[in-house]
Amino acid sequence: NNSSIYKYNYPEAMTVANKTRKKVLVVDSDADMAAMIDRCLKEEGFEIDHTFSGHNAFEKTQESDYDLILADIDINYTEGISLYSKIKKASPETFDKMIFTTNKLNAELKNFSDFTERPIIEKPFTVSSFMSTLSGKLLKDFMKD
Repeated sequence: NNSSIYKYNYPEAMTVANKTRKKVLVVDSDADMAAMIDRCLKEEGFEIDHTFSGHNAFEKTQESDYDLILADIDINYTEGISLYSKIKKASPETFDKMIFTTNKLNAELKNFSDFTERPIIEKPFTVSSFMSTLSGKLLKDFMKD
């Protein structure tokens, strides 16, 4: 299970994030979910951009550098996977910054996660589990630098 490698100490990761003012792109067509994610991340000191479509998200990634892209893989049916493919082709260094969310984690999406080495967080999720996965991703990236 790839998700276990992203479990780190949540407060420690958020302290690091606050010191460096990380920029996150949230791609989710569910306004309530997007608002919850935005609120959680802003409370932790992140700078947030939000879009409701994969097409707009791709444009944003070409205009700005993000430390993390949190994308609903289910957005407009296959737009999440399409976004991943476009980003990987246009800027390979950016696709390593992606975390996906989904309402229905099935075998196909688990295979996608294993193949891409990108974590997928299943909805609904608790704020605590979401922030734990996110903090693990951030710490993993900081350890590379």
